[in-house]
Amino acid sequence: MRAHPAGPRARLTVAEMLTVGALRGAEEVFLADGGGPVEHLVLAGELPRLRELAPDTVVVLHGEAASGGWSLASALHMAWERHAAAVVTPRVALSRSAALLARRLGITVLAVDRDPVEVALALAAEVARPEAERARRVAACAELLARESTVRGVLSVLNAELAGVPVALLVDGGLVAGRAAALRPGRGRTDVRVDVPGPGGRRWAELVAAVPEPSDGYAEYVPTLLRLARAPLLAASARGRIETARRTAREQAAFRLLRESAEHGRSVDGEPPAAGAAPPDREPPVWTSELGWRVEGVNTAVWIADPAGAQGSPAPERTTMVRAAWAERLPDLPLVADQGGWLSWWNQPRGAPGGGPPKRLRALVGDVARAHGAA
Repeated sequence: MRAHPAGPRARLTVAEMLTVGALRGAEEVFLADGGGPVEHLVLAGELPRLRELAPDTVVVLHGEAASGGWSLASALHMAWERHAAAVVTPRVALSRSAALLARRLGITVLAVDRDPVEVALALAAEVARPEAERARRVAACAELLARESTVRGVLSVLNAELAGVPVALLVDGGLVAGRAAALRPGRGRTDVRVDVPGPGGRRWAELVAAVPEPSDGYAEYVPTLLRLARAPLLAASARGRIETARRTAREQAAFRLLRESAEHGRSVDGEPPAAGAAPPDREPPVWTSELGWRVEGVNTAVWIADPAGAQGSPAPERTTMVRAAWAERLPDLPLVADQGGWLSWWNQPRGAPGGGPPKRLRALVGDVARAHGAA
C-alpha cells in the first residue's frame, strides 16, 4: 500500500498526525522530529518491502516485519537508512531493546494497539487527502463545541481534540480555564493567540495554544479551531453570568426576608431577643436549607466593607472576585452582597463551647479582605 499527498501545501507532519489523525493516542516510543512533511505511507509485512522506501515515508509494520526481536531491529535499521519519517509498530512487538535502538538511531517509532492494517488504511486517507481530513476534523470538533454549555467544557473539547497542543483561556492576562502549559511554550514551541470578543464586540478574553515548531501542519488548523470556540465560549460565559446574577439576586432577597423576620421577632416588652436567637415559635424557612444556609442556633456576623466605600450594593465585578476568593478559603460559609459590602455569618449550635469564631476563620476572612483592599 502506498499513498501520495495531494500537493506540497497540503502535506501533513508526523506531529500533526499524532495530534489530529489516526495516530492520535499512539505511544511515542521515541520522537525524533515530528515537524518534517510526510510524503508517503507504506504498509510493510515483509522486510524486503522496506528496501523500496522513499524518504519521508511513514512505515506501518505488520506480519513478519512486526514479529519483534531481530525482525523489528532490522526493520528499524532499514527505515533509518532510507530516512523514513516514522515507523509504526504493534505494541506487542516492542521490547526495551527496540526502544533503545530507536533512540540510538534517532528515528521516530510509534506503538499502536489497533490492527496495524486498519491504522494504515486510515493514515493512507490522511496522507492522500490531508485537507479533506482536516475539514472533517474541524466539522466534528465544531459539533462537539456546540454541545458544551460551560467555559471549562469548551476548553476540555479543545484540549482533547488538540492532544499534545495545550490550550488555555486568559481573561485580563489571568488563567481562567484550560492548561497552564499553554502559557509556557518552551523550546520547540510557539504560541498561537486568538482574541475572544465579548458583548458589544469588545475584547473579552484570549485563547492561547502552544504549538510545536515548525508549525506548517498547524498553521491553519489550530487557529481555525480556536476561532470556532469563540461563540460557544461567549455563550457559556453569558450563561454563567446569568446564573450568577440569578443566584445573587435570590440570596439577597432571601437574606432581606431573614433580616425582616429577625426584626419582627422582638420580644413583647420591646427588647431584642438574645444574640443569635431565632424568632420565637418560628422554624427557619425551608429555602435556607435549599441555599445551604445554617441559621438555627447561634450566628456571629462576619462583615467585609466594600473598598469602594459605596453605600449601595457592591459592583457585580467586585462581588464576583470576592465570592471567588471566599469560595476557595471558606466554602462552608455563605456570602451575600449587602449595602456597602458583603455579609456572612458563622453558625454554631446553642450551648456549644467556645467564644465566637475560631482564630483560623478570622484569619481567612482577613486574607480575603486584604486581597481586595477591604476591611
